[in-house]
This record gives sequence, C-alpha cells and structure tokens, in this order.
Amino acid sequence: MKKILFSLCTAGILFSANTLKAQTVIFEDSFESYTNFAIANVGNWTLVDADESDTYGIQGYSWTNAYAPQAFNVFNSTATTPALATTATSNWSARTGQKAMVSFAAIMPADGGSGPNNDWLISPPIQLTTDINNLSFWAKACNATYSAEKFRVYVSTTDTSIDSFTPLSDIITTPAAVSWKEYSYNLNQYAGQQVYIAIQCTSEDQFGFAVDDFKVVSIPPATTAPGCTTLSTPANSATGISITPTLTWAAATNADSYDVYLDTNTDPTTLVGNAPSTSYTLTTSLATNTKYYWKVVPKNSVGSASGCTVYSFTTLTVPNCATVTAPANGATNVAYQSLPITWTAPSGTSAASSYEVYLDKNTNPTTLVNTVTTTTYTATNLDPSSTYYLKVIAKNTAGSATGCTVYSFTTMAPTYCTAGATSTSFEKISNVTFANINKNSTATAGYEDFTSTIGNVTAGQTYTFTASFTGTSYDKDHVLVWIDFNNDKDFNDAGEQVLVTATKKSPWTGSITIPAGATATTTRMRVRLNDSGSSTSNITPCGTSTFGQVEDYTLNIGALSVSDVNKADNIKAYPNPVKDVLKLEAAGNIKSVKVFDTTGKQIMTKELNEAKSQIDLSKLGTGVYVVTTTLADGTTTSTKVIKE
Repeated sequence: MKKILFSLCTAGILFSANTLKAQTVIFEDSFESYTNFAIANVGNWTLVDADESDTYGIQGYSWTNAYAPQAFNVFNSTATTPALATTATSNWSARTGQKAMVSFAAIMPADGGSGPNNDWLISPPIQLTTDINNLSFWAKACNATYSAEKFRVYVSTTDTSIDSFTPLSDIITTPAAVSWKEYSYNLNQYAGQQVYIAIQCTSEDQFGFAVDDFKVVSIPPATTAPGCTTLSTPANSATGISITPTLTWAAATNADSYDVYLDTNTDPTTLVGNAPSTSYTLTTSLATNTKYYWKVVPKNSVGSASGCTVYSFTTLTVPNCATVTAPANGATNVAYQSLPITWTAPSGTSAASSYEVYLDKNTNPTTLVNTVTTTTYTATNLDPSSTYYLKVIAKNTAGSATGCTVYSFTTMAPTYCTAGATSTSFEKISNVTFANINKNSTATAGYEDFTSTIGNVTAGQTYTFTASFTGTSYDKDHVLVWIDFNNDKDFNDAGEQVLVTATKKSPWTGSITIPAGATATTTRMRVRLNDSGSSTSNITPCGTSTFGQVEDYTLNIGALSVSDVNKADNIKAYPNPVKDVLKLEAAGNIKSVKVFDTTGKQIMTKELNEAKSQIDLSKLGTGVYVVTTTLADGTTTSTKVIKE
C-alpha cells in the first residue's frame, strides 16, 4: 500500500488535551472590574500602543476614547451612545459579562487608510507551577464586513518591554465570522517560572479585535493511561467526504495528546500524526472515491488507550455537470448589458463546491469569466447582436466535471441604456433650447422621452445649449449632454460627451460643437440634470440618481455642403475645388487651421497669427476634406473643400 504522509496544522496553537483533569486556576481575568473604555491604568495589565496611530470608531456611536490612539480598550458595547446592537455581521459584545478588551484598526496618517496594528495587551506577572500549565483565552473579529483579525501570542520571563518577549505562536487569523473562538497554549517549557503573557494585535485594515476570559491553569500529571475517545466527524460510513477532511473527536480524560491512524485497512496502522487537541486536518490529499478507515488513540505519559473504535468514510468523487437553466439553449434577443445566468447544482453524491463559468464567442468557450460558489452569475457588457457560447463546470476538491454541455444564445440588437432619477420632487428640467429645439416640460418623472422632438444640426458648426428649471434649483446642480455620433446605441465613445456645464443654479448654458467630420445621420442626444452634491450623484449617461432628470432627443446631423463655404462673412477660402494651395482670408487674425477627412480624423494642423495665409494640400489624396479655421476671437468656421 502506498505510504500516506500528512502534516498537522496547529498554527502554533498548543491546545492541551488535559482539560478534563483536575485544574487549579493560577490567574484569570474577564475584565469586568475595570472602567468602561479605559485605555490605560487597567489594573496590573500593561497596554502598549506601538503603532501610535489614531484609531477607527463606529459611525453613529460614541464612547470615551473613541478614535484616540490606543492599544486596547475596555470596551462595553452596552454603554456606548447609543448602545451597540448585535447583527449577523457586527458583534461587539463581550463573551461573558459586559466588557472585553478590544483593539481598533489603526489609521495611518500618511494616506488616511488603515494600516497594520501593533498593539500589545500584556498580563501581570504570573507564577507558573512545576506541573502542566495551560493558557487559554477567547478572541474574535467584531465585524465580518472587514474580514478576519490577526494576532500573535508571546511570553517574557523578565519584564513587560515588548523587546523582551518571545513568540509562543505564529501569527493567528481569527475566523471572519463574528463569533468567539477559544485559543489555548501549553506553557510547560516555562514551568516553575514567573512569566508575562502578551497578545499582540497585528491586523491590517480590519476593524476590531476582541479578547475575553483570559485564564492560566495548572494541571497535575496523569497517574493512569487515558481511555478511548468518541469519534465525531466524519460520521461512521459517511460518503462524499473531502479529500482533505478534518477529523474530530471528544476529549478523553487524562489524555495529553492523540495519535491519529488512517489508511485503507479495516484496522488502520498508518500513524498520520499526533494531535494535541480534539481535531486533525489532513493537508495531503486522499484518493477520490476511496473508502478509508480511521481511529484515534488518546495517550499520556503513563501510556495509551487500547481497543479504540474504528470509523470509516468514503471520499467524494468529481461532481457531475451542472445544468444551465437561463438563458435557454439557443435563446435569441437576450439582454447584453446585464444578463443573469443560472444553473442547477449537479445531481449525485458528490456536491460541487464552486463553479467555473466560461463565456465567449467560440463554439467551445475557453474564456473563464468568473469562479463562483452559488448557482448564478451575471454577465455584463456583452456585445449586441452576437452569438455567445457558455458552459458551467462544477468543481470540488476531487476535481472538475468533464464533458459538460455547451449552451449558446444570441444577444438582442443594440438599445440605449436606461437612465433617470428616482425622485419626483426637487429640481427637474423645464426647458431645453438647442439648435431648432425649444422644448418645454412640466413633468416630474425621472426620465422623459422626447425622441419625437428633432433637432437639426450641421457638422462643423457650434450651437448654444441652454437647460433651465422654473422651480428651485441648487448650487451643486449641473447639466451633462451626450450625442451618439457613430449611432452605435451608446454614449461611450470618445467625444460623445459634448457638454458639462458649471455647477450652479438654473439656467445651465454652454456651447456644443458638432465635429467637422461627423457622419450625416439621425441619432440621439441625452441630457442629464444632476445634483453633484448628492451621495447618489450620477455623471454617466446610464443608470439612476436620486435627484435631477434625464431627457432624450433626436438629432438630425447634416453634412457640411460646398455651398456652406464662406457663409460667415469674416473668412474666405479659395480656390475650391483646389489642386494644391488653399488661400485663407479673414477680417481678423487667423489663430489656427485644422484639416479633417470625412471620417473625422485630423490630417494636419497649422498655427497662425495673421489675417491672410495659405495651406499646402498638394500631398493630400483626391477627395473631400473639412477645413476648420479658428480666429483669434475664438470664432470657428468649417468649410468643405474638394481636393482635385
């Protein structure tokens, strides 16, 4: 049989199996006798704030020493103003009584962010006996939103200077859940000595680390061998068990530790490790779909238990394939901006622990877009009018499902994203004036569809835009305007945001220049009135804000014709058509000249400061070009030029 090698993951924790023996309490403290929210003079404890940083508090709650630099605080969640309530993700209460020692996240002054804590909670001197000595305390993270906390335990035999301490453990990470967990350590190497015990909070950008019910006990040595324990998990004959399972059992009287045996023999003989506590996690993977036998033999200095019960379990197999339920295979007209994809968990005895979602335009998709643990995923920003292929691969620790079905769907033709405001009160748009548009509205809806109102504009020309509100507007209000020049049903392309007015009260005015190379087309203009001072301010063309309004209009963009040449009396461009040199004359100084092709691409530019000038077009190919001239006073004129 292949030899199985395992390692014991104790993370430096030495939980003693002697907890069922008679104990003498040497020292204990649940922190109930100290002043609420004290950060110094906490009995004979020493508190060292080595990071010397301000700390985070809790918005909407106050207490003495909140936000102040501190190591640990005698925290009483019932005495804050108002009292802190406990939720599924936030629990600042003590384990016993009303008080616990809490270290709050440090604020780094350089950037205002949360940095690593370096906070020490150091015990009074504790005289250990020559028997077995155990340390235990309870700790937790106080807020699950900010994840698990980190700490480390130290011992000093001399004094409370932090340089005098020796690590008793590696850095420990608490569970992210806001529940108390007991941590225990064997102090036998310090038997008969006086010690100081330190708990150092080393969290990085978390929130609150709590400690309660600190205790050191002395346990006399065993005089008899322990009896057998009762095995707990996996249950006897269980199936679908992880290939790296955690084995657990009940504590046995007089046990110092436990030998764990596991292999495929009905009476296992392979010693995989010795556990000081009542659990053991295998870190080397077992074979999949295999029946294993295991037993735990308690032991101490006198001897080992005999005749202990053997349990069995069978490891899981690779999961079956998941079944995609939406979108339906072959579906058409499917949403492309935000598409929920759902599937059912695979059938069979081996459950999936996660799912890989593959999605692209290949008939056998290879693009992994996400790995999720639920049976749903939302795809965003897909291409419109496109066929996509999808497969969902179920996974567990045994491996990934194989041969799974590929599904397909086709997205709908492009449509404009929705936009608006949720409030039907406060500032709205009463009038929009632009080109030939002069549209009044008294509606209070968050969105108005005025696409039946058509504005006529010409490429290369500049127009004044004005939006106004007859009611009460505010200093933080402003208007944003987008034009879909390439008619691709979005406002995301460069140059399509054509105006952002100053933040002020009504009216809101600005100039909008239609690019000289803009394609002649009928398209959409979107106008958004937005409160930039609101927490729900929205300066994008999509989505909602709380306040303001969105209006859509239709624009008919006309190309600049040759007859438009010299419409403005202040400039002349000739000859037209032109073979090589185009001459320019203006009433004032010409500041600059730019030449664009019909796609809107800038071909050349020339900086000037004269009333008469010329530009050499001889190197340009035959075709139509737009020449945009800017005068020193800011006046801009675009001329359509035919190059022979």
